[in-house]
Amino acid sequence: MKKISFLVVAILAFQNAFAQKGFNFGLNIAPVISLTKWDSSKKEFKNWDSKSRLGFKGGLMLGYGFAENVGIKTGINVLLAGFSTQIKNVTPNPTNKYSLTAVEVPLLLKMRTNDLASGIHAKGYFGGALGVNVGAKVDASANQTPLYEQGKNTITEHFQPFYTWFSFGAGIDWDIEGVGMLDLAVVYNLGLSNIIKPNHEIEYTINSETNKIKPYKNLRSRMSYIGLNIGFWFPMGGK
Repeated sequence: MKKISFLVVAILAFQNAFAQKGFNFGLNIAPVISLTKWDSSKKEFKNWDSKSRLGFKGGLMLGYGFAENVGIKTGINVLLAGFSTQIKNVTPNPTNKYSLTAVEVPLLLKMRTNDLASGIHAKGYFGGALGVNVGAKVDASANQTPLYEQGKNTITEHFQPFYTWFSFGAGIDWDIEGVGMLDLAVVYNLGLSNIIKPNHEIEYTINSETNKIKPYKNLRSRMSYIGLNIGFWFPMGGK
């Protein structure tokens, strides 16, 4: 109970601090589906099967309206995304299930229509997002020495420290008088950067001989994801 009371007081204090400056503050959650595209030396893999997995995103929203129906939306989110891979026509052909965790900071331009009916507005977004890699794991169905062992492996260092996306989407705002604003949108985040470290080096020993390899050399992977954003803006000064 004390923790809940402290959270409520903190949110109210945050609101009061920014209300005079025309800012909005809110919370959002979103189920997401991620998509990956892989190639080697700019050539797509013919026998490489990559599948989407369901993930989740949630966090804080911060908005600033500098015109009646135009503003900027930013904030900070925790993104939990994933995908699975399998090489076809190879025996054995293990399945690897990847789970990535990133702290994401979006920067979006928001434009919306005038009131359509009962406080409902249509809106559109476009902009970008930066993600900071804070964790990566793979669940390997078979041993793949020296890359992965069978089972769960922590491989945060195999991925780039930052991810980037181009973001665009559309949805609706519903102003509820005296309560706040409900924010619903479908947003697609197109992966721009390689998420894999092509120069990551692995050292292993066989028969007392130490070897070094770069398993991701010339490998490139871009991760995109689409999410159904469900947010709520607390009543404040801006839109």
